[in-house]
Parts: sequence; C-alpha cells; structure tokens
Amino acid sequence: MGNKSSQSNLPPLELVPKCDVPRFMGTWFVIHVKPTYFEKDCCNSVEKYTCDSTSTKISIDFTYCTQRSPTATKSLPQNGWVQKTGAGALWKVQAFWPLKLPYMIIELDSDYNHCVIGYPSRAYFWIMSRTPTLDDGVYKELLGRIEKKHGYDLKGSFKVDQTAWKDREYARVRGVEKETEGM
Repeated sequence: MGNKSSQSNLPPLELVPKCDVPRFMGTWFVIHVKPTYFEKDCCNSVEKYTCDSTSTKISIDFTYCTQRSPTATKSLPQNGWVQKTGAGALWKVQAFWPLKLPYMIIELDSDYNHCVIGYPSRAYFWIMSRTPTLDDGVYKELLGRIEKKHGYDLKGSFKVDQTAWKDREYARVRGVEKETEGM
C-alpha cells in the first residue's frame, strides 16, 4: 500500500478543517472507490463506525459482497485511532497487525451526509454516503474535486453497485433498514 504513485510530486492531501468524531460515527455506504486489493470486485459495501467514550478509538465494521456473490456478505473488522493532529479528520486504521494506515477525511458535507476519504499516495479513495445512493450532481461534483482539488487520477476507480439494498430482507439482516428506506 505504500507504492509510489505517478503523482508523488503533488502536495500533501488537504484535510477538512474539522471533523466532529461522534457525529461522524454510524453507517456509511461506499458509493465510489479507487480500491484496495480487497475491494477490486466489491458491491453493497458498508462501513459502520463506533467510538469509545473519549472519541479517540474507533471500531470499524466493513462489510461487502463481491460481484460473483452479490448477497454473500464478507466482513473485515478494523480499528481506528484519531490522531492528535488533524482536528478529528486524520486517523490511523488497522485491518491487519502491525500495519496502521492513514485515513484522511478530505471532503465532508456540513450535514455529515457524504464524505471522501483519501490516502496520501493517492492510490486509494472512497466516496461515502449515509444512504446507498447519492444525488447525481453531488456525486459528479465530488469526483471533480477528487481529481482537480486533490490531484487524483480517477483511472481504476469505479461506482460501487449498491442495488441489493432494494431487498428489504437483505437490508434488515445487515442492520440498515432505516438507511435504505425508499429505495
């Protein structure tokens, strides 16, 4: 994950000025991704965040399916730690010991309805929303900002299929009935 990108001459990613960590907690649907190895074939991807009483240690429950088995859920539990610098927008996340990787909140809606998570080398990014769909205008605006403001190459990124959420039983079993109402 520490591969040099062709954009290594770009300035460091700019974090959002502040993230209210308790407000950020909850369910986030992955709308678009420049994927890690584990996400190259993902669909119906969801991250659920909970924090401790100090809002510094975060538990992340990442669940997803693959295009080959779009309703067979896989899980990758992770831990996160909010860093002292970054006003709540810079974390370290660990899926596998001993690696703790940067988690950078580079876009965040003022109502905490959607966000973009970046990675310093620009090898990965995630657009996430509180619901399985995102307004098309907002979606296109975020992709434009990722490319122009943050210096990402969008090649290799893709929109994550979230259609399984239309199945109410699927949503109930995964614990996101409320977030998927009206699909």
